[in-house]
Amino acid sequence: MNTLLIGDMKRVDGFWEWLNAADEVFEVSLIISEDEMVSEKFSCPIQPLDYLEKLTDTYDVIFICSIFYQKLKNILIQLGVEKECILSEDDIGRYLSKTDIMKYHAAQIYKTYEYEKQEAVADIGAFTYGKFLANDYGEGIHLHIGKFCSIAYGVAFMLGGEHRGEWCTTYPFSAFIPQFSHLEGFTHIKGDIIVGNDVWIGSDAKIMSGVHIGDGCIIAANAVVTKDVEPYTVVGGVPAKVIKKRFSDEKIQMLEQMKWWDWNYEDIYNVIPLLQSEKIDELILYYKSKNKEI
Repeated sequence: MNTLLIGDMKRVDGFWEWLNAADEVFEVSLIISEDEMVSEKFSCPIQPLDYLEKLTDTYDVIFICSIFYQKLKNILIQLGVEKECILSEDDIGRYLSKTDIMKYHAAQIYKTYEYEKQEAVADIGAFTYGKFLANDYGEGIHLHIGKFCSIAYGVAFMLGGEHRGEWCTTYPFSAFIPQFSHLEGFTHIKGDIIVGNDVWIGSDAKIMSGVHIGDGCIIAANAVVTKDVEPYTVVGGVPAKVIKKRFSDEKIQMLEQMKWWDWNYEDIYNVIPLLQSEKIDELILYYKSKNKEI
């Protein structure tokens, strides 16, 4: 299909991978760029944004790779372009396999939340989303977050920096007065923070260093988590305490055995309607029907 791409060049170049993964052949004959006039991926002509007013050729499909999608779409419609051929980046899913649809959205989430900026102190699993604070005190503490986690606004992971409550003072003289910099052991380092898979952490919760949160947990808003949390447990309060288990012990054991977050993407795609329901027994049946480890 004769294809026009419109948007900022970084997003346009990133779109190259998905055009090539599609089950349709997209012949990109022109790019209209919001910024850079050079592409690392495409060899077709590139024109500036004001070229839209001079657009005369027709295209089978126009993909808009821009935060200004709706505005650009409206301009194209005013220019007489049929709205059916104007698509957003996400519409590439129409032409991808189930596996590639999942890969596409995992990559989009990672970019949207700019997790590459956190890589020095955190490794973040696929599909996990949310803006959070990871206080890095340069103490070698690391944050590990599993897949498919939901992290609300204001969540803070305290990677070290805890003061010594058992000392005569909690004040860090050694950090501010060079003559006492030789005094060691001021900060109380408890170790890495490990968050399992499919964990939901509510807004403004704080997770202290050394804490391990199991798969499937729910951390209530404003909770301060100072101790490990068992899988599929709901906790809340200051300090956080157990409120309830999400499921029976038998079902929790089965969910931990299944580890659906580690299934191949096609299987996860197939069971999304079950995952977003209370039909846990049907999810278990799907798992057992595979007659192999997924």
